[in-house]
Amino acid sequence: MPGRVSSPEFVGRSAELAELRAAYERAAGGEAAAVLVGGEAGVGKTRLVGEVASEVRQHEGTVLEGRCADLREAAIPLLAIAEALATLPPSARSSSELVELGRGVAPGVLAFEPVLELLHELSGASPVVLSIDDLHWADRTTLDLVTFLIARLRDERVLLVLTHRSDEVDRRAGLRAFLAEAGRRPSVGRLELKRLTRAEATEQLAGILGAVPDRGLADTIFQRADGNPLFVEELASVAGNAGAAVLPATLRDMLLMRIGGLEPPAQEVVRAAAVGGRRVHHLLLGDVAGQDERQLTTGIRAAVRDHVLVADGDELAFRHPLLQEAAYGELLPGERARLHAAFAEALEARSGLASGTAATVAAEIAHHWWRAGDRPRALGSAVRAGVAAEGVPAPAEAAEHFSRALDLWDAVDDPEERAGVTRVELLTHAAEAVAWSGDPGRATALAGDALALVDEIREPGRAALLHERRGWYSWWEGRAHDMLDDYEEAVRLIRAAVPSVARASALAGRALALLHCDTMAAAYAACDEALTVAREEGAQASEALVLAVQGSALASLGDASTGMARMREAVATAREAGDPDVLARTYAALCDALRRGGQLEESLELSLEAVEHCRRAGLDAAHGSFNALNAAEAAIELGRWSLADPLVADVMADEGGSVTCACAHYMHGVLAVARGEFDVARADVKATRELNGDDPLPEHDCYALELEAELEVGGKPGRGSARRGARTPGRV
Repeated sequence: MPGRVSSPEFVGRSAELAELRAAYERAAGGEAAAVLVGGEAGVGKTRLVGEVASEVRQHEGTVLEGRCADLREAAIPLLAIAEALATLPPSARSSSELVELGRGVAPGVLAFEPVLELLHELSGASPVVLSIDDLHWADRTTLDLVTFLIARLRDERVLLVLTHRSDEVDRRAGLRAFLAEAGRRPSVGRLELKRLTRAEATEQLAGILGAVPDRGLADTIFQRADGNPLFVEELASVAGNAGAAVLPATLRDMLLMRIGGLEPPAQEVVRAAAVGGRRVHHLLLGDVAGQDERQLTTGIRAAVRDHVLVADGDELAFRHPLLQEAAYGELLPGERARLHAAFAEALEARSGLASGTAATVAAEIAHHWWRAGDRPRALGSAVRAGVAAEGVPAPAEAAEHFSRALDLWDAVDDPEERAGVTRVELLTHAAEAVAWSGDPGRATALAGDALALVDEIREPGRAALLHERRGWYSWWEGRAHDMLDDYEEAVRLIRAAVPSVARASALAGRALALLHCDTMAAAYAACDEALTVAREEGAQASEALVLAVQGSALASLGDASTGMARMREAVATAREAGDPDVLARTYAALCDALRRGGQLEESLELSLEAVEHCRRAGLDAAHGSFNALNAAEAAIELGRWSLADPLVADVMADEGGSVTCACAHYMHGVLAVARGEFDVARADVKATRELNGDDPLPEHDCYALELEAELEVGGKPGRGSARRGARTPGRV
């Protein structure tokens, strides 16, 4: 657990701090001023004012600080003013009333004029900042005194800084009237603090932890805190033990106090809304809460008035995600299950009331049936949600839904009827989604599970398809010989089954596998039949892939110009076919060949174009990283290191434990050597070896070996570097 929960660095408030400094400078020059600082609870109002107060003290100014308290029915007037004046040294107190006030005698005896006179007197010796925090809890007399001071202060060197929670304004008539009146005066400025951005919250977290946080931890805390600095601090306090997955007791209690202060109908609405998520249509909420229109309206109005929920058109949203989390955490298990089932039924009956796409609605229904504990319905809805996610495409989400369906399969009596698919079909869907999500190893295993359930004599076409897909997953893992075995089997089976388009795909994959096994002549020869079948069947995507393989083989066999022409034709054919996957692969082959042929500018330009294509098509996990490294490699050879840096860094951050990430570390190390950062490069060697595993393939182990050579030489990257042979030639 961190040793502190507050960041020593002041983060993300430079503009607001500048405004307060400017107001102080005006006041110090003899122009009294006031600034109203608003913002939600925990957004950093007190910290901001504290920064200014610290600077004023350093320059020998006078700071008087008071805080209003939530005393409910205990009407103690001017308590904050008493606290502020109590910080004065005895020599500065100019009247008996003020002396008694500072000693704790009932502050109601204080008249307004003595305070004005005191501020006048103090400001003659040095500029004065009078800070009153939490003005939303101020009594009527305090608000009247502050109004009086704003109106009467003229040329005194005094700055009033008054903070309040903006989410309390609507339910506190006195505060609302004060802000309206004060805001009309030209001497009064207003600041509204917003939540921190992701970058600012990460900077704050780094200050708390004393080191740059892990990206996953930073993302988790930012998403849960939603940029609220206090919530970031509270979540960071438990991050060492629970990865910020736990809601700290102090924060939970603070949030539950707000919910617990609601009227009973509003609490029922909030409980139901907590199960629905952060946003929910009010009609769906009515269905689930079981309230009539009058009760529902009363409950919603109270929850909105007390700033637990926010009305946004027809939908209601929690003001902060942690409010929803706290409310959800208070539900009893049976209550949760009942509400989740009610939401699932309501969404199935009235899906048009849910915001988002068909895929998001399907995912929401699946989530509710899963949380309701209804396994049969959870199975069917998970499969439907996975299929919907495939169509978006959203492979990571599809993989999650299909994986959940597989987990549920054996727990349901009639899984095929409930799921609407066979287990083989489900495994096939899951393997494809997992592969597109960037986990080809698991995809290979899932495809193997599916193959074990298929009788290749009765269903040669299905078996061939699964071998073809497993071969593709092996290609992605860099296991060329396993890939070739699967594609050889796919071609054998497809000849017996004679589904022609599938045959074109299998033949194209076989040619590609031969290329990756470095059998260039065999790969080139295999392209003839594959190209003929692809063109006969109008399988343009397979045709494009074969052209790319043919071009790469020709280039490796010494006919670079013809090979390059084939690869350009491959890109054009893939674009015409409208297949984003094959287009990304043909891009990669062409760009790699261009770089190897010394056409660096075109290679860089097309690689960046390919990266953007992968981003738009949702292929970042599949091909975006490789194309990004193509661009980075060309940029390095062109000496544009600043362009290469972010490309390499993004792959290192996103690729996890893949071979592609090892290649990124290699390039990062090459740049480090060029800059003389040898310790960084040595760390990249270590990371590369760890990523490649204990028994790496030679074409993968070369990354670490070549980087070690770069370290030995201590040379800068350039043409002719060992780096030019680092990756498999002409990857398609």
